[in-house]
Amino acid sequence: MGDTTSASLGTVGVKESFDPKYKSTIPKLIRTKLDKKLKDWTTATQKRLDAEAAKQKPPGAPKNKDFSLDLNFSLKKTDKGVQAVVTSSLNDGDKMFATGNSSSSTEVRNPSKIDDDVEAVAEDVANDVWTKAAKVFEGRLK
Repeated sequence: MGDTTSASLGTVGVKESFDPKYKSTIPKLIRTKLDKKLKDWTTATQKRLDAEAAKQKPPGAPKNKDFSLDLNFSLKKTDKGVQAVVTSSLNDGDKMFATGNSSSSTEVRNPSKIDDDVEAVAEDVANDVWTKAAKVFEGRLK
């Protein structure tokens, strides 16, 4: 058997928020948006690793990677809108090997639709973190 690799979303939390409701809604939203991306990455990466292993003569010792990504959000109101700051940790099994921060903000044009703006900025920053994490995970496979 060749190398096996998986990536999953670990903890998604909201450390601080200007409105308590986001402590439950944002983790659900982010989990829905990122779970598929991590599963797709796992599937594509596993296919590539299997193809590489089939070409090896003799096969090397299998390397198994069980990556996970933990996210912790802070949601703040700014003078003109909302800002999401996320701290991430990248793990291989039960060992953390990297951390990072990312942020995104948007102007709130219609205060009655602030939920849409909060969701958009949280999604934006989570996607940015995943893009960076995928590159780091790929680097750990080499």
